[in-house]
Amino acid sequence: MQTTHMWWTRRIVLSLLALALFSDTADAQMFGARADRKSLQQPGMRTLDHRAIENFITIEGTAEKRLDPTALRIVLALMAEASTAPECQDQGQKIEEEIINALEALGIAREKLVVDFISILPVYHWEIENRQGSNVAVEKLKGFRMQSNVHVEVPDEKQARAVLAVAFKLGISDIIAFDYWNKDVDDQKKEARKAALRVAKEKADLLLGAMFDEPPAALNVHESTRVIYPRTLYSSFENAYTQGISIPYYDDRLPTIKATRPKNTYYRGLQEETDVRGGGLPLRPQISVVSTVRFYYATPGTIDGEDIDDEEIDGEDDD
Repeated sequence: MQTTHMWWTRRIVLSLLALALFSDTADAQMFGARADRKSLQQPGMRTLDHRAIENFITIEGTAEKRLDPTALRIVLALMAEASTAPECQDQGQKIEEEIINALEALGIAREKLVVDFISILPVYHWEIENRQGSNVAVEKLKGFRMQSNVHVEVPDEKQARAVLAVAFKLGISDIIAFDYWNKDVDDQKKEARKAALRVAKEKADLLLGAMFDEPPAALNVHESTRVIYPRTLYSSFENAYTQGISIPYYDDRLPTIKATRPKNTYYRGLQEETDVRGGGLPLRPQISVVSTVRFYYATPGTIDGEDIDDEEIDGEDDD
């Protein structure tokens, strides 16, 4: 009877805990599987140090430009295995020729295909041997494994998918990288910088004009422009569609093996606050160019950002 009572007590406690876990996550469903309570906390405006407030004023403008890719690079790993190094090399070259010929037949020019040799390494396995009456596991050379990467440049997503289809048919499924490029990125840096400068000037005219009869002295200017590629704008999180607590019905010592659940990965896009936004919802991979222009002004009552002494105001000194 005591064992039965303990069993039921444990089940009740675990069930209550499961309900608590469910109630904690139920209100997050409207935000999708990626919802996180921490992300709902929006930070307020940071208070500056009093020394910064007393000595200078900063006004900045930030602008984003979004660019559609004009070229994509796919990097595929080509793997070959054989019992000897020369055989492994021959097998690797055969795989390289197969994928290059298939991609050229797809209409990709030879100069858009580059093969990069990575490595050829020994492969070992374990063998059980009896030595002096005892079985031991001995590591033995089994063969060699060679890897080469093929870099493929394509103009758009459509041809990129065609490249993957060709690779999959040849048994090549290891995708090392998928990168985006835009040929006009340097020109767009200039455009983003101009937009940020325009916004900073508009802010300065509005804010300083509302605060001071005479504009404060300009001290300096700082500019920063970044190019953010789609590979850094993807987010991944663990799939959480699982029961939080597992209650064995037959034996507490029974091992439980959970099913494999892949990570959820999606294109999050740029999540920075900018004065000039580059576009609407991030529905497709794009390159973001973000420029920030910051103006520094002297706070009235200071000269070139330094505190003014009383004698400097009166035109007198102690001597």
